[in-house]
Amino acid sequence: MAAVFDIREVGEDLTGNIRILVVGVGGCGCNAITRMIRDGISGVEYVAVNTDQQDFKGCLATEQLLIGGRVTRNRGTGGNQELGEQAAEESVNDIEDLMRGADILFITAGMGGGTGTGASPIIARIAKDNGIITVGVVTLPFGTEGAIRAKRAEDGIQRLKTVLDTLIVIPNDRLMSVVDENATFDEAMGVANGVLSNAVEGISSIISCPGEINLDFEDIRRVIASGGGAMMGTGVATGPDRAEEAARQAISNQLLDNISIEGAREVLVNIHSSQQLKFNEFSKALKIISDVVGDMVEIRIGRSIGEGMGDEVKVTVIATGFGQSDDTQPEELPMQRKHTSFPFSAERRGTENLQRSYTTASPGNMSTSDVEIPTFLQRDID
Repeated sequence: MAAVFDIREVGEDLTGNIRILVVGVGGCGCNAITRMIRDGISGVEYVAVNTDQQDFKGCLATEQLLIGGRVTRNRGTGGNQELGEQAAEESVNDIEDLMRGADILFITAGMGGGTGTGASPIIARIAKDNGIITVGVVTLPFGTEGAIRAKRAEDGIQRLKTVLDTLIVIPNDRLMSVVDENATFDEAMGVANGVLSNAVEGISSIISCPGEINLDFEDIRRVIASGGGAMMGTGVATGPDRAEEAARQAISNQLLDNISIEGAREVLVNIHSSQQLKFNEFSKALKIISDVVGDMVEIRIGRSIGEGMGDEVKVTVIATGFGQSDDTQPEELPMQRKHTSFPFSAERRGTENLQRSYTTASPGNMSTSDVEIPTFLQRDID
């Protein structure tokens, strides 16, 4: 038995009303958002938060917040996470001001240092107190950085879990088995940053590109708010089996070796392509995902159109709720949150993320007989 799909018809376009904010905390976090800005990921706003004024020199974020001037004298924390925490507490009002009106907040940081480890949980707590959906995308230190830094990173992870809606953890040691041995350090960090880029771009594109089957902000809110660990992936493919291959890419990430989509409690899938995508291709892509997650998970489906997609098919998957017991219930958030809306432009990028992989798939013979087709779609193809 295949999973039951929750497929919705086109609803309200919320593009102009949704504010997505990406906050880079500490040196690693600021470097991450600089890479995203260079990659041209639009439709979101970027804020760099740090305790060291020197670190802002190479940061491309137009919004920069220096925190904890009294406790750090703007010279950083020297790896002391307690100083990072104190710096954030000192600047609570400034942090709250920068996120006012945000609907989704991404926090990216490196765990194990002082500012990222200490300040990130405080920033996440402030977001939670203001009813903002918050996703953390953080890295773990290399094993060669020592047990003390690893312990500090683990402490930061545990604190983040108590205040974030969803957390994605990237072990830096996994880069050794993923990147080419001749890759530069910057190229390797770019691969790790691709996890954050794909997550942010995937959500932004879902919101900004309503289509034939629409996923709105409420769908995204409910999936992210389910809590636990998360996997957010994007696959792009061309060729005869393009939709299936894109789906496989979206649910496979070698950097996240401890996460399998099979353990998800909530799954959202968006398939983005030209008008020429066949229904058979659409169904096969969904079956790839439903076969893995099983029939006890509700899968929210979106189908959007991109005029410039050509032969490409792009599949975005957001899977959450990893590591939760069956009796764990996600915190119910209010359907509508009152806040001051900050208008922003969420124009769709003309080109896709530079870090994605292009694949030409080979022909296959997968049957779609096991896919449960909604009634209104059955009428269209009879």
